[in-house]
Amino acid sequence: MCYVLPGDDSELAGETRDDLANQASRVLQKIWAEARERRDPQVNLEATLEVLLACVLLAAILTMVTVGARWIRYRLTAWLGERLKSVPTGNWFSRVAILLPAVIRRLSVLVGWLLGLFALLSFLTYSLDWFVFTRPASENLSQSISQLLIQIQHGVTDSLPGLFASALIFLVAWVVTRVSTEIFAHAEAAPIGTGMLNVHTAPATRRIVNASLWLFAVAMAYPHLPGSHTQAFQGLSVILGLMVSIGAHKLVVYVDSEQPARRALVASNLHAAIQDTFNRYGVQIMSPQYFVRPATPKLVPESNWYAPPARRPNTGEL
Repeated sequence: MCYVLPGDDSELAGETRDDLANQASRVLQKIWAEARERRDPQVNLEATLEVLLACVLLAAILTMVTVGARWIRYRLTAWLGERLKSVPTGNWFSRVAILLPAVIRRLSVLVGWLLGLFALLSFLTYSLDWFVFTRPASENLSQSISQLLIQIQHGVTDSLPGLFASALIFLVAWVVTRVSTEIFAHAEAAPIGTGMLNVHTAPATRRIVNASLWLFAVAMAYPHLPGSHTQAFQGLSVILGLMVSIGAHKLVVYVDSEQPARRALVASNLHAAIQDTFNRYGVQIMSPQYFVRPATPKLVPESNWYAPPARRPNTGEL
Protein backbone atom coordinates (compact mmCIF):
# COMPACT_ATOMS: atom_id res chain seq x y z
CA MET A 1 0.00 0.00 0.00
CA CYS A 2 1.25 3.47 -0.89
CA TYR A 3 0.50 6.58 1.12
CA VAL A 4 0.77 10.02 -0.45
CA LEU A 5 1.55 12.68 2.14
CA PRO A 6 1.44 16.45 1.70
CA GLY A 7 4.67 17.73 0.18
CA ASP A 8 5.42 14.43 -1.65
CA ASP A 9 4.00 15.63 -4.98
CA SER A 10 7.47 16.37 -6.39
CA GLU A 11 8.49 12.74 -5.88
CA LEU A 12 5.76 11.40 -8.12
CA ALA A 13 7.42 12.30 -11.46
CA GLY A 14 5.45 15.52 -11.81
CA GLU A 15 2.05 13.96 -11.02
CA THR A 16 -0.14 15.54 -8.36
CA ARG A 17 -2.67 13.82 -6.13
CA ASP A 18 -5.48 15.05 -8.37
CA ASP A 19 -3.81 13.50 -11.41
CA LEU A 20 -3.44 10.17 -9.64
CA ALA A 21 -7.05 10.30 -8.45
CA ASN A 22 -8.31 11.03 -11.97
CA GLN A 23 -6.21 8.22 -13.40
CA ALA A 24 -7.52 5.75 -10.83
CA SER A 25 -11.08 6.90 -11.54
CA ARG A 26 -10.64 6.28 -15.28
CA VAL A 27 -9.26 2.81 -14.63
CA LEU A 28 -12.20 1.94 -12.35
CA GLN A 29 -14.70 3.24 -14.91
CA LYS A 30 -13.08 1.14 -17.61
CA ILE A 31 -13.21 -1.97 -15.45
CA TRP A 32 -16.86 -1.35 -14.59
CA ALA A 33 -17.80 -0.78 -18.26
CA GLU A 34 -16.01 -3.96 -19.36
CA ALA A 35 -17.75 -5.95 -16.62
CA ARG A 36 -21.13 -4.74 -17.88
CA GLU A 37 -20.21 -5.54 -21.48
CA ARG A 38 -19.22 -9.05 -20.44
CA ARG A 39 -22.70 -9.69 -19.01
CA ASP A 40 -24.69 -7.90 -21.74
CA PRO A 41 -25.73 -10.23 -24.66
CA GLN A 42 -26.80 -7.26 -26.78
CA VAL A 43 -23.29 -5.82 -26.73
CA ASN A 44 -21.77 -9.18 -27.69
CA LEU A 45 -24.26 -9.54 -30.55
CA GLU A 46 -23.39 -6.09 -31.87
CA ALA A 47 -19.68 -6.91 -31.61
CA THR A 48 -20.20 -10.13 -33.58
CA LEU A 49 -22.10 -8.29 -36.31
CA GLU A 50 -19.39 -5.63 -36.53
CA VAL A 51 -16.71 -8.31 -36.89
CA LEU A 52 -18.69 -10.07 -39.63
CA LEU A 53 -19.08 -6.77 -41.46
CA ALA A 54 -15.34 -6.21 -41.09
CA CYS A 55 -14.71 -9.69 -42.57
CA VAL A 56 -16.81 -8.83 -45.63
CA LEU A 57 -14.99 -5.52 -46.01
CA LEU A 58 -11.61 -7.27 -45.66
CA ALA A 59 -12.53 -9.80 -48.35
CA ALA A 60 -13.63 -6.97 -50.66
CA ILE A 61 -10.40 -5.03 -50.10
CA LEU A 62 -8.20 -8.10 -50.70
CA THR A 63 -10.13 -8.88 -53.87
CA MET A 64 -9.70 -5.34 -55.13
CA VAL A 65 -5.99 -5.39 -54.35
CA THR A 66 -5.51 -8.75 -56.10
CA VAL A 67 -7.45 -7.70 -59.20
CA GLY A 68 -5.67 -4.33 -59.35
CA ALA A 69 -2.23 -5.90 -58.99
CA ARG A 70 -3.04 -8.47 -61.68
CA TRP A 71 -4.30 -5.78 -64.03
CA ILE A 72 -1.09 -3.81 -63.53
CA ARG A 73 1.10 -6.91 -64.00
CA TYR A 74 -0.47 -8.01 -67.27
CA ARG A 75 -2.63 -5.35 -68.91
CA LEU A 76 -0.73 -2.18 -68.02
CA THR A 77 2.73 -3.64 -68.59
CA ALA A 78 1.65 -5.14 -71.94
CA TRP A 79 0.27 -1.79 -73.07
CA LEU A 80 3.42 -0.05 -71.86
CA GLY A 81 5.62 -2.58 -73.65
CA GLU A 82 3.84 -1.91 -76.95
CA ARG A 83 4.30 1.83 -76.46
CA LEU A 84 8.01 1.44 -75.69
CA LYS A 85 8.62 -0.38 -78.98
CA SER A 86 8.35 2.96 -80.75
CA VAL A 87 11.10 4.51 -78.59
CA PRO A 88 14.30 5.12 -80.63
CA THR A 89 17.06 2.71 -79.71
CA GLY A 90 20.73 3.39 -79.20
CA ASN A 91 20.55 5.83 -76.28
CA TRP A 92 20.51 5.43 -72.51
CA PHE A 93 16.79 6.20 -72.26
CA SER A 94 15.86 3.23 -74.47
CA ARG A 95 18.07 0.91 -72.41
CA VAL A 96 16.38 2.06 -69.21
CA ALA A 97 12.86 2.19 -70.66
CA ILE A 98 12.99 -1.43 -71.80
CA LEU A 99 13.32 -2.48 -68.15
CA LEU A 100 10.32 -0.41 -67.04
CA PRO A 101 7.60 -3.11 -67.58
CA ALA A 102 9.54 -5.67 -65.54
CA VAL A 103 10.11 -3.16 -62.73
CA ILE A 104 6.41 -2.25 -62.67
CA ARG A 105 5.44 -5.93 -62.47
CA ARG A 106 7.70 -6.52 -59.47
CA LEU A 107 6.53 -3.33 -57.76
CA SER A 108 2.87 -4.29 -58.26
CA VAL A 109 3.48 -7.58 -56.46
CA LEU A 110 5.30 -5.83 -53.61
CA VAL A 111 2.68 -3.10 -53.21
CA GLY A 112 -0.10 -5.68 -53.36
CA TRP A 113 1.43 -7.69 -50.53
CA LEU A 114 2.01 -4.58 -48.44
CA LEU A 115 -1.59 -3.40 -48.88
CA GLY A 116 -2.89 -6.88 -48.06
CA LEU A 117 -0.84 -7.10 -44.87
CA PHE A 118 -1.90 -3.62 -43.82
CA ALA A 119 -5.57 -4.50 -44.37
CA LEU A 120 -5.16 -7.72 -42.36
CA LEU A 121 -3.49 -5.94 -39.44
CA SER A 122 -6.20 -3.27 -39.46
CA PHE A 123 -8.88 -5.97 -39.46
CA LEU A 124 -7.30 -7.78 -36.51
CA THR A 125 -6.89 -4.58 -34.51
CA TYR A 126 -10.48 -3.51 -35.21
CA SER A 127 -12.05 -6.92 -34.56
CA LEU A 128 -10.19 -7.74 -31.36
CA ASP A 129 -11.15 -4.38 -29.89
CA TRP A 130 -14.89 -5.26 -29.97
CA PHE A 131 -14.65 -8.01 -27.35
CA VAL A 132 -13.63 -7.55 -23.73
CA PHE A 133 -11.47 -10.66 -23.56
CA THR A 134 -9.49 -9.79 -26.70
CA ARG A 135 -9.31 -6.04 -26.19
CA PRO A 136 -5.86 -6.15 -24.47
CA ALA A 137 -4.49 -8.01 -27.49
CA SER A 138 -5.89 -5.30 -29.78
CA GLU A 139 -4.30 -2.57 -27.67
CA ASN A 140 -0.93 -4.36 -27.64
CA LEU A 141 -1.08 -4.89 -31.39
CA SER A 142 -1.95 -1.25 -32.05
CA GLN A 143 0.80 -0.08 -29.72
CA SER A 144 3.36 -2.40 -31.37
CA ILE A 145 2.45 -1.13 -34.83
CA SER A 146 2.71 2.48 -33.67
CA GLN A 147 6.12 1.87 -32.10
CA LEU A 148 7.32 0.10 -35.25
CA LEU A 149 6.23 3.02 -37.44
CA ILE A 150 7.94 5.47 -35.09
CA GLN A 151 11.16 3.41 -35.20
CA ILE A 152 11.03 3.30 -39.00
CA GLN A 153 10.51 7.05 -39.14
CA HIS A 154 13.43 7.70 -36.78
CA GLY A 155 15.60 5.24 -38.70
CA VAL A 156 14.87 6.95 -42.02
CA THR A 157 15.53 10.44 -40.65
CA ASP A 158 18.72 9.33 -38.89
CA SER A 159 20.07 7.62 -42.02
CA LEU A 160 19.53 10.57 -44.38
CA PRO A 161 22.86 12.32 -43.58
CA GLY A 162 24.78 9.07 -44.13
CA LEU A 163 22.97 8.40 -47.39
CA PHE A 164 23.73 11.92 -48.55
CA ALA A 165 27.43 11.48 -47.74
CA SER A 166 27.52 8.09 -49.53
CA ALA A 167 25.79 9.54 -52.59
CA LEU A 168 28.29 12.41 -52.67
CA ILE A 169 31.22 9.98 -52.47
CA PHE A 170 29.86 7.85 -55.32
CA LEU A 171 29.15 10.96 -57.39
CA VAL A 172 32.76 12.11 -56.99
CA ALA A 173 33.97 8.61 -57.90
CA TRP A 174 31.79 8.62 -61.02
CA VAL A 175 33.19 11.98 -62.14
CA VAL A 176 36.76 10.83 -61.53
CA THR A 177 36.21 7.60 -63.47
CA ARG A 178 34.74 9.60 -66.38
CA VAL A 179 37.84 11.78 -66.43
CA SER A 180 40.04 8.70 -66.20
CA THR A 181 38.19 7.11 -69.14
CA GLU A 182 38.76 10.21 -71.27
CA ILE A 183 42.47 10.29 -70.41
CA PHE A 184 42.98 6.65 -71.33
CA ALA A 185 40.92 7.09 -74.51
CA HIS A 186 43.34 9.80 -75.66
CA ALA A 187 46.27 7.58 -74.73
CA GLU A 188 44.74 4.70 -76.68
CA ALA A 189 44.28 6.87 -79.77
CA ALA A 190 47.87 8.14 -79.70
CA PRO A 191 50.45 6.55 -82.06
CA ILE A 192 52.53 3.70 -80.67
CA GLY A 193 55.82 4.90 -79.19
CA THR A 194 54.65 8.40 -78.25
CA GLY A 195 53.95 7.59 -74.61
CA MET A 196 53.95 4.97 -71.87
CA LEU A 197 50.48 3.70 -72.91
CA ASN A 198 49.26 2.56 -76.31
CA VAL A 199 46.30 0.86 -77.92
CA HIS A 200 47.24 -2.48 -76.31
CA THR A 201 47.96 -1.40 -72.73
CA ALA A 202 45.56 1.54 -72.27
CA PRO A 203 42.26 -0.47 -72.04
CA ALA A 204 43.56 -2.88 -69.40
CA THR A 205 45.11 -0.04 -67.41
CA ARG A 206 41.87 1.93 -67.61
CA ARG A 207 39.88 -1.00 -66.20
CA ILE A 208 42.33 -1.47 -63.34
CA VAL A 209 42.34 2.23 -62.43
CA ASN A 210 38.55 2.58 -62.59
CA ALA A 211 38.01 -0.58 -60.55
CA SER A 212 40.46 0.72 -57.93
CA LEU A 213 38.62 4.04 -57.79
CA TRP A 214 35.24 2.35 -57.26
CA LEU A 215 36.67 0.07 -54.59
CA PHE A 216 38.12 3.09 -52.83
CA ALA A 217 34.73 4.85 -53.05
CA VAL A 218 32.97 1.81 -51.54
CA ALA A 219 35.49 1.72 -48.69
CA MET A 220 34.98 5.43 -48.02
CA ALA A 221 31.17 5.24 -48.17
CA TYR A 222 30.84 2.05 -46.14
CA PRO A 223 30.89 3.70 -42.66
CA HIS A 224 28.13 6.11 -43.73
CA LEU A 225 25.71 3.43 -44.93
CA PRO A 226 22.71 2.75 -42.63
CA GLY A 227 23.31 -0.29 -40.46
CA SER A 228 26.96 -0.64 -41.42
CA HIS A 229 27.98 -0.82 -37.75
CA THR A 230 25.59 -3.68 -36.93
CA GLN A 231 26.83 -7.25 -36.72
CA ALA A 232 24.31 -8.42 -39.34
CA PHE A 233 25.63 -5.93 -41.91
CA GLN A 234 29.23 -6.80 -41.10
CA GLY A 235 28.48 -10.51 -41.43
CA LEU A 236 26.84 -9.91 -44.79
CA SER A 237 29.90 -7.95 -45.93
CA VAL A 238 32.15 -10.87 -44.98
CA ILE A 239 29.94 -13.31 -46.91
CA LEU A 240 29.93 -11.08 -50.01
CA GLY A 241 33.71 -10.69 -49.83
CA LEU A 242 34.12 -14.46 -49.55
CA MET A 243 31.82 -15.02 -52.54
CA VAL A 244 33.76 -12.51 -54.63
CA SER A 245 37.07 -14.13 -53.64
CA ILE A 246 35.83 -17.63 -54.54
CA GLY A 247 34.39 -16.37 -57.83
CA ALA A 248 37.63 -14.60 -58.74
CA HIS A 249 39.66 -17.72 -57.87
CA LYS A 250 37.44 -19.91 -60.06
CA LEU A 251 37.73 -17.40 -62.90
CA VAL A 252 41.52 -17.41 -62.68
CA VAL A 253 41.62 -21.22 -62.60
CA TYR A 254 39.27 -21.40 -65.59
CA VAL A 255 41.30 -18.92 -67.64
CA ASP A 256 44.55 -20.63 -66.66
CA SER A 257 43.20 -24.03 -67.71
CA GLU A 258 41.75 -22.74 -70.99
CA GLN A 259 44.82 -20.84 -72.20
CA PRO A 260 47.16 -23.86 -72.75
CA ALA A 261 44.52 -25.76 -74.74
CA ARG A 262 43.69 -22.69 -76.81
CA ARG A 263 47.37 -21.98 -77.38
CA ALA A 264 48.01 -25.55 -78.55
CA LEU A 265 45.04 -25.41 -80.94
CA VAL A 266 46.20 -22.10 -82.43
CA ALA A 267 49.76 -23.39 -82.83
CA SER A 268 48.53 -26.57 -84.52
CA ASN A 269 46.35 -24.64 -86.95
CA LEU A 270 49.19 -22.20 -87.66
CA HIS A 271 51.67 -25.00 -88.46
CA ALA A 272 49.11 -26.73 -90.66
CA ALA A 273 48.43 -23.49 -92.55
CA ILE A 274 52.16 -22.91 -93.07
CA GLN A 275 52.70 -26.41 -94.41
CA ASP A 276 49.68 -26.21 -96.70
CA THR A 277 50.73 -22.84 -98.11
CA PHE A 278 54.31 -23.98 -98.77
CA ASN A 279 53.02 -27.21 -100.31
CA ARG A 280 50.57 -25.32 -102.54
CA TYR A 281 53.38 -23.25 -104.06
CA GLY A 282 55.76 -26.18 -104.50
CA VAL A 283 58.10 -25.46 -101.57
CA GLN A 284 58.91 -28.60 -99.64
CA ILE A 285 59.50 -28.54 -95.88
CA MET A 286 61.75 -31.34 -94.61
CA SER A 287 62.73 -32.34 -91.11
CA PRO A 288 66.38 -32.24 -89.93
CA GLN A 289 66.65 -36.03 -90.45
CA TYR A 290 67.14 -35.38 -94.20
CA PHE A 291 70.88 -35.05 -94.99
CA VAL A 292 70.51 -35.20 -98.76
CA ARG A 293 67.82 -33.64 -100.91
CA PRO A 294 65.57 -36.45 -102.24
CA ALA A 295 65.29 -37.08 -105.95
CA THR A 296 61.58 -36.32 -106.02
CA PRO A 297 60.12 -33.34 -104.09
CA LYS A 298 58.29 -34.25 -100.90
CA LEU A 299 55.02 -32.60 -101.93
CA VAL A 300 51.42 -33.76 -101.73
CA PRO A 301 49.05 -32.63 -104.52
CA GLU A 302 46.18 -30.57 -103.23
CA SER A 303 43.73 -33.11 -104.62
CA ASN A 304 45.13 -35.68 -102.17
CA TRP A 305 45.14 -33.51 -99.09
CA TYR A 306 41.92 -34.98 -97.76
CA ALA A 307 42.15 -38.55 -98.90
CA PRO A 308 40.08 -40.96 -96.76
CA PRO A 309 39.87 -41.23 -93.83
CA ALA A 310 40.79 -37.50 -93.61
CA ARG A 311 37.98 -34.94 -93.88
CA ARG A 312 38.01 -31.41 -95.18
CA PRO A 313 37.83 -28.85 -92.30
CA ASN A 314 35.00 -26.34 -91.94
CA THR A 315 35.16 -23.17 -94.05
CA GLY A 316 36.84 -20.31 -92.26
CA GLU A 317 38.96 -22.50 -89.97
CA LEU A 318 42.70 -21.97 -89.90
